[in-house]
Amino acid sequence: MLEKLSEILSQPIFNENLDIYNIIVGFMLASILSFLISLIYQRLNRGRENLHLMMQSLIILSVTIAAAMMIVGNELARAFGLVGAVSVIRFRTAVQNYRDMAFVFIAIVIGMACGLQFYLLSIIVGGFTGGLLFILGISGYGHHGVIYKNYIMSITLTNNNIKRQDIEKVISSLPDSWYFIGMKTNNKKSSFEYQIQVKNQAVIDTLISTLTKKYQENNVVISIFLAKK
Repeated sequence: MLEKLSEILSQPIFNENLDIYNIIVGFMLASILSFLISLIYQRLNRGRENLHLMMQSLIILSVTIAAAMMIVGNELARAFGLVGAVSVIRFRTAVQNYRDMAFVFIAIVIGMACGLQFYLLSIIVGGFTGGLLFILGISGYGHHGVIYKNYIMSITLTNNNIKRQDIEKVISSLPDSWYFIGMKTNNKKSSFEYQIQVKNQAVIDTLISTLTKKYQENNVVISIFLAKK
């Protein structure tokens, strides 16, 4: 019984070079290397929303690519079949920046190398590119100066007697720069809209808190969102 099981496990599955041993080694190595890459991604993107989803996707992507390369092997027909299957999938979530794209490609290359049994190459690629991304991210290479964010802020009050100048005294003391966009009034409410520029999110929180306390008797409503580039 054990001999027969051993014989089955040692038999090639899709081609003469692919057996259970190589499948396990390929999947494990792809998982470990992509896991390390995901840790580098986490270190360089702390505080980002849904960070864990990208980290998990890098690992799953690498293992899946490894499996795909094992299935394809040297078969041209399988390769075309795989392309057709993947083309059906619609990707609704766009990659947020170019560095995210680099991480995705690294995971793909690691998976391809492990799937084709280029184990040493996968280790070299994962170690070198992962280390390079980490060094570039930590050193801030190519980044000049401070990154400012532009926000649109709308302030709505139930008192039409409040002057625009009073509001702007508060605004002037906090953001790095700002300008007045416009004002809307009716019988019951006044709405003031500004574009403000800050380099620290804490400034936004302080500004909202200060305006809320100052005009809390006027049922102030403050809405703020990132300005479109």
